Amino acid sequence: MAVIGNSSTQQAFTPAIDYFSGTGSATAFTLSRPVASVAQVQVVIDNVAQNPSSAYTVSSNTITFTSAPLSGTNNIYVYYTSPITDVIAPGQGTVNTTALGNITNIASGNSSLTLQTGSGNTTAVTVNTSQNVGIGTTSPSAKLHVSGGQSYVTGASGSGAYSRWYNNAQTTGDFQVGQGWDSASDNVAVLNNNANAAMILGTNGTERMRITSVGYVTTPYQVSAFAYITSNQTVSSPGAYKVSLNAAGYNIGGAFNTSTYRFTAPVPGRYLVLGVTEMAGPPTQNHTGITINGSTDSAKGLADQWNQCSASNTYSSGQNAIYKNVILNLSAGDYVELWVYNANNGTYLYAGRTNMTITLLG
Repeated sequence: MAVIGNSSTQQAFTPAIDYFSGTGSATAFTLSRPVASVAQVQVVIDNVAQNPSSAYTVSSNTITFTSAPLSGTNNIYVYYTSPITDVIAPGQGTVNTTALGNITNIASGNSSLTLQTGSGNTTAVTVNTSQNVGIGTTSPSAKLHVSGGQSYVTGASGSGAYSRWYNNAQTTGDFQVGQGWDSASDNVAVLNNNANAAMILGTNGTERMRITSVGYVTTPYQVSAFAYITSNQTVSSPGAYKVSLNAAGYNIGGAFNTSTYRFTAPVPGRYLVLGVTEMAGPPTQNHTGITINGSTDSAKGLADQWNQCSASNTYSSGQNAIYKNVILNLSAGDYVELWVYNANNGTYLYAGRTNMTITLLG
């Protein structure tokens, strides 16, 4: 079985007597061997045995008398009654976890428990009597209170990973669990329980969602786009025609491509799509549709049915507007386009008033 301290050694008792000469003033004398207790020696002064419980004390190699012995040559006798005491002093780094065994309790009474580091014994961690844990502070005011600087909580890489929680200019004071701001490089949500501040969720150092102190929710980077045509576009022959939406008023998330005229879903979800066309020609011969993955066949991906213009959509002679809106369940990579169908030759779409809006609902 492992032991703490020096290796055991065999000892043999060798009788010995120390002689000292009293001076009338000296009370302490040096012994020839260390002792741990007054029971290990017998003392005689001027042939009178001394009471070990009151006449003297011992500490290692020193014997100290309560009163100074009288002057005399070798008038003090010290008899040793047991072997030399082996003082156990474990060497630095010699006590390991095996020797210590299981430590089940570290108690600090009614005071805080602290861990100290450095040559100056600086307090690094404090657990106070309220069971609050402070790092870098001796007065933790929350269950976890980290004082000053950047404070990190690190998780595994991959799906669901999180990296760092720390203070920056968005907050003042120390970081405390349940209060703070995320400016990390991975997916971390931090709750701010300050009644006058917003709750902010962010990724990659950027705010993605904000819930104001009164409960309004904003998503400044929610995927959405508004695309339109910058000049009139001719529909040269009867049939289906993809609208060349060549400009974007806004394109949050970059999901709309003004070269291919299509919106590609970056993530699976429900998307609200609104298409608006204004065409020349008889209203009953003009139709508008939203297509999924390029199909103009309602049975093969066309969102709902073609919308046909009616007399109520005609607001001037020869011009008619058609609105098509639908909520689509899209997979990541599905793309959406705006199409028209016309039975006449030579009709055209009006610039500015032909457009498509798409927003990720969730």
